[in-house]
Amino acid sequence: MKEPILLIGEGKLSYTVAACLVIAGHEVVFATKNPETAREHVEEHLRLSEKSGLRASGAAGLHLVPAPEEGVKFPLVILITADKPEDKKNAIETGSRHVSENGLLAVNMESIELGELQPSAGAPERLIGLNWSLPAHTTFFLEIIGNTLSDETVLNQVMSLGKEWGKDPYIVRSGFSVRARLNAALTREALYLVSNGYADHEDIDRNCRNDAGYYLPFTGNARYMDLMGTSAYGVIMKDLNRHLSQDNKLDPGTEALLENGHLGMESGQGFFSYSQEDAQEWERKMNSFSYQIHRLIKKYAFETELSDRQI
Repeated sequence: MKEPILLIGEGKLSYTVAACLVIAGHEVVFATKNPETAREHVEEHLRLSEKSGLRASGAAGLHLVPAPEEGVKFPLVILITADKPEDKKNAIETGSRHVSENGLLAVNMESIELGELQPSAGAPERLIGLNWSLPAHTTFFLEIIGNTLSDETVLNQVMSLGKEWGKDPYIVRSGFSVRARLNAALTREALYLVSNGYADHEDIDRNCRNDAGYYLPFTGNARYMDLMGTSAYGVIMKDLNRHLSQDNKLDPGTEALLENGHLGMESGQGFFSYSQEDAQEWERKMNSFSYQIHRLIKKYAFETELSDRQI
């Protein structure tokens, strides 16, 4: 079995990260507030992975605990937290007590920059940003974030680990998440179009699913523009840029959802309404789809792997 990993986190993403690491052959100590709930979810992911042919049977490398044992250290500690500075700083302080002297500490990060978090780490140069995509055990996404303070050896080490985990990873040295900014730009424009009456949420979803969602898994963005004719996009964007949203705050509709505790399927209300049965059915379909799209993307992998490129 490969080197042990300490995973500290809560919720859906952490469950799938645990499954990803177990599938890759690691011994995983998963520290989470509700170990039995986490075990049910992780073992279900492993069962479905076995059924799909993604992994061999068994979860012998998984150990769930409510908190890491004091004095025990690991060569790699992975943190999954909400995107709140205090939550991340507290998790980093905990993780720093459990990472070995030359070990690596990794934390997911979206709007927060790495430089804000490094002072909380015992060895700031060995703290990196590590972003996953849900479900982490079937997607190929892994974003590795460093900055000018980061140890280059650490970044390259995590790149190698990412490939062992079945990922197509990339490194950014900007100190912030490129994925988060790309997603935020798309979401801001979508919500701007809805709030101004140009489209509704159904229109937006159909557009994303049936246009970009159709080709992005195959080519990505820049390669698709090359395939279709890059010059045409230059002309289009030159004319369109001045019309795009420049908002720097949430639109009123989304603000209202958050204020009323409408958090999506788990609460029964988000941009759309859901019964408990609806939410369960969407969860089932998502699980099924994730294995099917995994096989399809793997079949059409880039000839020059993105994992060999760095930004």
